[in-house]
Amino acid sequence: MNDSSQIISNDLDSTPGYVYNDRQSIDRIFSSFADYLLSMKEVTSLMIYTSAENINELTLVEYRNVHQDFPRNFSRIERTKFLAKNIIKSNLVMQVKDTEFGAISNKFGINIKKGFIGIPIKDKAESSSVTKRAILLWTSYLSKFGESRFNFILSAASYLSKAMDWNSLLTEDYNEF
Repeated sequence: MNDSSQIISNDLDSTPGYVYNDRQSIDRIFSSFADYLLSMKEVTSLMIYTSAENINELTLVEYRNVHQDFPRNFSRIERTKFLAKNIIKSNLVMQVKDTEFGAISNKFGINIKKGFIGIPIKDKAESSSVTKRAILLWTSYLSKFGESRFNFILSAASYLSKAMDWNSLLTEDYNEF
């Protein structure tokens, strides 16, 4: 297991998954992280967005447990883009209960019973770093999603950000030779 790392917290009720850094594929890192988040019993669906230099250009890079038409039609749903932009700009964990968005998302197969949580991804060690990624988690048990869960997911997101930075450094170093 020299090419992988396991993130474990004793505070969790559910069995955590793995976040792999194969140092080759950012897509695989996102995919593993998405699977890991869904292993938590409170999370029912998720979407991970990234932004380029321009915050207005968001890309849906990973999603789980959403209707197959949702990614194809997400450009029509400006609400998800708006929320992801706000998460990235504010760099704050957001807890949203939105009946209007719930009605729209039910049309695409997302069942929101209580609301959802938006989490920015950034490296905690660098206070000047700009957040370029956001996770939207839909949950049925929002009231049970306590501060320890937020802190744990933020910590895991920090590892994801580091893995992505490490992956791009390796690619740059390799291309120099």
